Amino acid sequence: MKFRTIFVASALFLATSAQANVMVTLPGNGDVCSNLAGTWAGGGKVTAGIIQCHYHGTATVVKTGDNNYSVDVELKKDDGICPENESMQLPGTCSNGVVVLQTPDANLQGSMGSTGTTMDLTGDVMFTVFGSRVKADVTDMHLQKQ
Repeated sequence: MKFRTIFVASALFLATSAQANVMVTLPGNGDVCSNLAGTWAGGGKVTAGIIQCHYHGTATVVKTGDNNYSVDVELKKDDGICPENESMQLPGTCSNGVVVLQTPDANLQGSMGSTGTTMDLTGDVMFTVFGSRVKADVTDMHLQKQ
């Protein structure tokens, strides 16, 4: 689930190839990493000065090894002057309730709901608007496991 939220937020504003870690702490009840695989959906808001965009998307999280996951993200812009669509595949790990994804230009933090079926993220991302790199705040990012 955290991967889901992370994938939406990180994919939300991909624009360059620089790498940053995204970390989410999962609730401490049982083997929470085993709940990550599956389909997630959600959306959120990105703001940079007077620029504001809303996105929605889906992510498919697949377990690829003991603590390894692959996250396929598809994002679509609802409104604003940000990139229209984004597709990306993110590698990640989950161990001891901590999810780490390698994402382009993202610094996101989040938490998963106690039921393990929802997640909320905040932070910042870099994206390109009219050929210029912009740092934007990610707020109101909410994901739900499908």
